[in-house]
Amino acid sequence: MTSSAGSRDETVVQAGLQYWETQPASLDGVLGAPYPASMHSDHVNSSSISSPSCVWSHLRSVHSDLPILIPGESAKRYRALDVGAGIGRVTADVLLHLVSDVGLLEPVRPFIEEAHRRCLGISTSEENDASGWTGIRDGTKSVSFFRGPLQDFDPAQPRRHTEELKRLGNVPETDDTNSGFDVVWCQWCLGHLNDEDLVVFLKRSTAALRNSRSLIVVKENLCSEKKVPRTVFDEEDSSWTRSDLAFKKIFEDVGLQIIRQKVQHGLPAGLYPVKMYVPNSLAHQRPTDKMSDRQLVCETPLVDHIYCGVEWRQQVPNVDTPKGKDPEGPPILVPEGFSLYTENNAHILISSKDEAFLNPVQEFNRDLSVACIRVWSEDLNREKEDKFKRAEERRAQRLEQTVWEKPKREDEATGEVSTMNLDAVETGTSKPRVYHPHKFVLLEALSATGLRSIRYAKEIPLVRFVIANDLEPSATAAMRRNVEINGLGPFEEEIATQDGQQVVKSNAGKVRVHEDDACALMYNHRTEKTHVDVVDLDPYGTAAPFIDAAVQAINSGGLLCVTCTDMSVLATTNYAEKCFSNYGGMPVKAEYSHEAALRLVLNTISTSASRYGRYIEPLLSLSIDFYVRIFVRVHAAPIEVKKAASKTAIYYVCCGCASFHEQKLGRVTEKTNKRSGAVNLQYKTATGPPVNSTCPECGFTMHLAGPMWSGPLHNPEFVHKVVKHVDQNVKHYGTSMRMKGMLSVAQEELDVPFYFTPGKVAGIFHCSTPSLGDVTSALLNGGHQVSRSHASAGSLKTTATRAEIHDVFRAWAQRHPVRMDRISEVSPAAKLLNKDMTTQVDFQKHPESARLTGDVKIVRYQQNPAPNWGPGSRAGGKRKREQSDESR
Repeated sequence: MTSSAGSRDETVVQAGLQYWETQPASLDGVLGAPYPASMHSDHVNSSSISSPSCVWSHLRSVHSDLPILIPGESAKRYRALDVGAGIGRVTADVLLHLVSDVGLLEPVRPFIEEAHRRCLGISTSEENDASGWTGIRDGTKSVSFFRGPLQDFDPAQPRRHTEELKRLGNVPETDDTNSGFDVVWCQWCLGHLNDEDLVVFLKRSTAALRNSRSLIVVKENLCSEKKVPRTVFDEEDSSWTRSDLAFKKIFEDVGLQIIRQKVQHGLPAGLYPVKMYVPNSLAHQRPTDKMSDRQLVCETPLVDHIYCGVEWRQQVPNVDTPKGKDPEGPPILVPEGFSLYTENNAHILISSKDEAFLNPVQEFNRDLSVACIRVWSEDLNREKEDKFKRAEERRAQRLEQTVWEKPKREDEATGEVSTMNLDAVETGTSKPRVYHPHKFVLLEALSATGLRSIRYAKEIPLVRFVIANDLEPSATAAMRRNVEINGLGPFEEEIATQDGQQVVKSNAGKVRVHEDDACALMYNHRTEKTHVDVVDLDPYGTAAPFIDAAVQAINSGGLLCVTCTDMSVLATTNYAEKCFSNYGGMPVKAEYSHEAALRLVLNTISTSASRYGRYIEPLLSLSIDFYVRIFVRVHAAPIEVKKAASKTAIYYVCCGCASFHEQKLGRVTEKTNKRSGAVNLQYKTATGPPVNSTCPECGFTMHLAGPMWSGPLHNPEFVHKVVKHVDQNVKHYGTSMRMKGMLSVAQEELDVPFYFTPGKVAGIFHCSTPSLGDVTSALLNGGHQVSRSHASAGSLKTTATRAEIHDVFRAWAQRHPVRMDRISEVSPAAKLLNKDMTTQVDFQKHPESARLTGDVKIVRYQQNPAPNWGPGSRAGGKRKREQSDESR
């Protein structure tokens, strides 16, 4: 029945107490017998990572003071109040795991006495835990028990109007009973207060909060409503069930602003819906904590957590400038067997069981990826906005033409010619449309811990959502846990309809975890309607098996990010057959093998894309430490695919002096039409070979390498934007100095194949090593262009041929004579030194040499970030088939 809950009726209060005193002091009694499992899902093992740790994390991220909680390391005592506590479920299963002291209020004597016994572990119930509640037996925590009705209870003075049972556990020397609370938890008890008493209680609770970042939590049943607040009275237990608007009206009357709210799911049919609220007092805030909607959004990341089946929802802003590690950020309880890893503003829990792979050294890779994807997304958004504006201009022109050029017509009745009435033209048809920024979808096919996906979601403003996938169940479990504690999981939001009603709509969250085969998932996105904008492949080893699926899953103009860590295959000839099977090309055994590795991977991406009428545009291709990292745009344009052969080459590499000669697989020629002047492109096969089977420099044997990509490795304009972005956000990347150094080198790098290092070439000549300044000056004075290479410290790229580079070292050897008696006559050095020079060499210092040789200080190459560092070992090891008892 519907009833007014306006004023107190003592007969109703007593009737409610009498009802509960007839119920058994057990879980069945407080929840109903038999109680649904979904209503009892908060009764979890205290070590469960999915309960107290995450609950506190999400509550505390609601504008709270408490730091990251590591068991045994918290010096401050935090206090929580559990009102209408029954037999102490919430206190035992959640609050004692997270705070030092709990005040427990319950008006029903059998319930509070049973809670007291359970706290000591002496209950006769089958549900009793003989060890008692957490922290009581070992004297690290305490619980105070107060029996009394909620109507007259004052949280600021708990002893007033109550009967106090003996306080158990670690009782502080100084009485803290009236010191207030950090959390006031109200669960399924406020229905016994009428509206007047509820407003008074909430005001008292607000006054009892310790500071502006303390919390009130309300979890109650909701009745239906029709645009107005509604209350339903239950005669059986003498309680009121309020509607959502009724609760919100009361919160407003108290001066509370709801900053978290979430509907519970999974309850049995026929029950009232359950909702959780976290209101915050506007009057209780500090001057710096004015709670405007925008500031609330900025201070709290999206958090989704399920406790008692209830998900906590927080809004997620677009993070323009991601913050570093914030001491007042979302706190996380670190359970035993886990360690907390923080990178930028992302936190993950790492299990000691090695359930998912994480390499902290790869922070540079992740920083670089965040920066590149962010810059790409801004470029893509700018392209789409320009396209939108051009379309709007054409639309406006068509409308204007329609208005002024509409033909005149003859009136059939009068025979007069009528003109168009401009005043009658609908102005709505010419109203300009508004451009909305393009939000993109990112798919990380091999996510492991989910750290990379979490960082993408939190640090890139234009991300719509991230699909984080892994095949291993242990990895997806770790991802869900990490996504949850970062507040990026599923949630529901209330949306106002046109008729003013609130509709709850599900949102899958900003990071959406999948457990599937990576290729199968990407193949499911190969249709035009299901395409994603970015695919990130960061496997343990080679990315080759995933590239074909990846290039099909990307929208035209989308970004493909690829990491390969199998450098023993790509950058040596030890496993040439494996390199060919993975990448369709043969590797190089030379000092520039790491650049050859980049070109082999790029060729694999290019040939895979070409099969589907797509071509690639490398934006940034880096050889870093023990892996390669590549960022390419994938475009759909069959006409451009015809140019792929002219960007592919085989290289003849000398095994003696490392000289190389390029053999293109195709060529593009231009033919101009004499009549129209139009230029037509013709695609033809290339002529060759460019060299004999022996090296023209030293006479040693030539080996084949490739086919591999012979086009540009980088887009200098894009790299410049990334450098500018990093310059403006130095504090937001832990490896910003290395990023600036490597990107600056890549930006200036010449678009020519392969680099050389003076030390290596001097070793071939058996001469002393000239300085970088001497070599660069000689090449610059010879009219050649010179740049550094990012792939190796001390390396150079130049437009000079290998023969011209050898002339520089012959000239150097003339100035610094070589002991020919120590050189074998059949060695490359003997033949190189005995060969005549064909060019003049000038070692006079060139003005540009300072920029290339390090006289201008910049961190181009990073030192090893840690001792004994490297790729790390795969998580978990190989899967083993479980053996049955019969087979043992």
